Amino acid sequence: MAEYSTPITLEQRSTLMSTHPVVVRRLMAGLRERGYVRAEKGHRSG
Repeated sequence: MAEYSTPITLEQRSTLMSTHPVVVRRLMAGLRERGYVRAEKGHRSG
């Protein structure tokens, strides 16, 4: 994720990681709760 200067969507992340979007969503939720990543709601917000 640090390689990108702009936000990327969950679908883009799952494609890059070659996994299902649900796996990435759960992983990102845990990281967000611990303050490692920040997420924004909305269409194409990343």
